[in-house]
Amino acid sequence: MSDKATKATQKAWNLYKKFHDKDPRHGSVIKVIMPKSDEALEVGEFFGIAYIADKQLYFHKFGKRNRPLVFVSSDGKQIYIFKGKYRFTERGFIG
Repeated sequence: MSDKATKATQKAWNLYKKFHDKDPRHGSVIKVIMPKSDEALEVGEFFGIAYIADKQLYFHKFGKRNRPLVFVSSDGKQIYIFKGKYRFTERGFIG
């Protein structure tokens, strides 16, 4: 990790390392730049999320009070996840 890394980059790097038990590969930690303007449509709530990390399948079911909202961009090509009472830790999603 470079001395020039921001605090946010360092936090992301450390979380990746704790979750995967290894350093992130180049490109695993990125700076996110949102589009300047776009309209998004709320389409519902996430019941759960399934994902593959290091060839292992994970599924997290969100509690009814913890569910994040699902929005899609005006062109329908981008998903946005907002709100919800969850967090991501070295154990995966909690909430």
